[in-house]
Order: sequence, then structure tokens, then C-alpha cells
Amino acid sequence: MKWIFLIAVIIGIGWTANWSYHLLDNAILITDYWKSQGGETSWELVNYVDGKPYLYTFSNTNGYWNIFKEIWPVWTLFVLSFFVLIPLSNFILNSMNNAQIAAAKEAQRDAEEQAKKARHTAYESVKEIQKESWKKIAAAHEKERAAARSELDDEWSAYHHKRNEILERESAISSRERNAQQIVSEAKQYVMMIKEENERLKRTTKNATYAYQRKQRQLDRK
Repeated sequence: MKWIFLIAVIIGIGWTANWSYHLLDNAILITDYWKSQGGETSWELVNYVDGKPYLYTFSNTNGYWNIFKEIWPVWTLFVLSFFVLIPLSNFILNSMNNAQIAAAKEAQRDAEEQAKKARHTAYESVKEIQKESWKKIAAAHEKERAAARSELDDEWSAYHHKRNEILERESAISSRERNAQQIVSEAKQYVMMIKEENERLKRTTKNATYAYQRKQRQLDRK
């Protein structure tokens, strides 16, 4: 599509140049003129001043190419201006671009500085928030530790109280067991004494019986 457009532009420029050449082929360029002294047979220029005509004789150039050669200072100036304007335009555009780039860099530096300040402010805010959070967390932990310590102390006191009660009960039970053992021991000793006394009585009774029987046998013999 670009090449088609370029070819169309070149054809248009060529056709315009050809049309201009044939159109201006019979054109006349007046190169100089002076006041007529009379006697000239060629065409003359007329200038009216206060209603009075003044005739001027002139020299001219005919044809497109001849006119083009006659006005060489004009197109030379145009060509030179073209070659000067292009670098000047490039310089101006580059200067504008450089100015825009410098402004963009300055804006970027300002934005980076503002972003840096914003990051620093955000960092300080985060540090302050973290500090406050740590204080709150430490206070909460301390409160929880105090509550846990109080609960543990209460449980420890209850445990000691219960343990003391159990020890007292065990001591009472041990004392009762010792008393019971002492009573049982005394009862056993008493039973043993009774048994020994019974044995002694049995032996005494038996001896008395034997003695009585001996006496009785002795009496029977007499």
C-alpha cells in the first residue's frame, strides 16, 4: 500500500510538472524596464500617474526553461534555504525533543524523589505500626502470662491444699492403723497370756488330779 501511494505521488508530481511546463511555455518574464524615449515599435508598459500615462520599454524572457534560468537566484536561494531549513528543523526538533526529554527526566527524578519520600514515609509508618503492634502483643502476652500465672498459682495452691488434706488423711489412717495394730498386738498378747494361763491351769489341774489319784491309791492300800 505504501509503494502504491509513493508511485501515485511520483506520477502526480510528474504530471503537474509537465502540465506546468506546457502551460508556462508561452509565458513572459519581464527582466528589466525603463522609461520610453519614443520611437520604439515593440509593446510597452503603461503606468498612469494622476491620470497621465507614462510609457516604459522593457526587456523580457520567453519560455519555461528560459524563465527558470533567469530566476536562478530565486531557486538557488530556495534550494539553499531547503538545505539550511532541514538541519535547522532537525536542530529545533532535536532541541525540543531534548528539552522534552530533559523535562521528562526532571519529572522522572521528581517522581522518583516523591516515590522515595513516599516509601520512606510508608516505611516509617509501617515501623511505627509494627512498634505499636509489638507493644500491644507484648501487653497481651504479659496479660495472658499474668492470667496463666495466677491460674497456675491458684491450681498450685489448690493442689497443695488437696495434698495436705490427703497427707492429713493418710496420717490419720496411718495413726488408726498403728492404733489398730497396737490393739491387735495387745489382744494377741492377751490371748497368748490367756492360753498360757489355760495351759498352766491345765497342768496344775492335771498335777492335782494325779496327786489326788495317788493319794486315793495310797488310802486304798491302807
